[in-house]
Amino acid sequence: MPASSNTWAPRRRLVSLAEAAEQAGCNPKTIRRRVADGSLTGYRMGPRLIRVDLNELDGLFAQIPAATRLAEHVAGVVAQAPPLTPAQRDRIAVLLRGGAA
Repeated sequence: MPASSNTWAPRRRLVSLAEAAEQAGCNPKTIRRRVADGSLTGYRMGPRLIRVDLNELDGLFAQIPAATRLAEHVAGVVAQAPPLTPAQRDRIAVLLRGGAA
């Protein structure tokens, strides 16, 4: 008797490119481009039939930070940035005063 696994894998929800585009609110060409660039897996059956998994499509969407969390997000990005060199600081100061580029 095989050992049972406690790992649960969601069932694939395979749909056509047109159905995936309708679900995502975009053009089917956008879905085709995501398959071509590798950010979305395409499943081929036969020479022409291509399907994508709606579960994977849902995973492509990223939440945009809410305005209340924007300052926190920006602070995190700034904290990860390397410090400016003195030359960079001087250049920024010139640009902010309306100096030539």
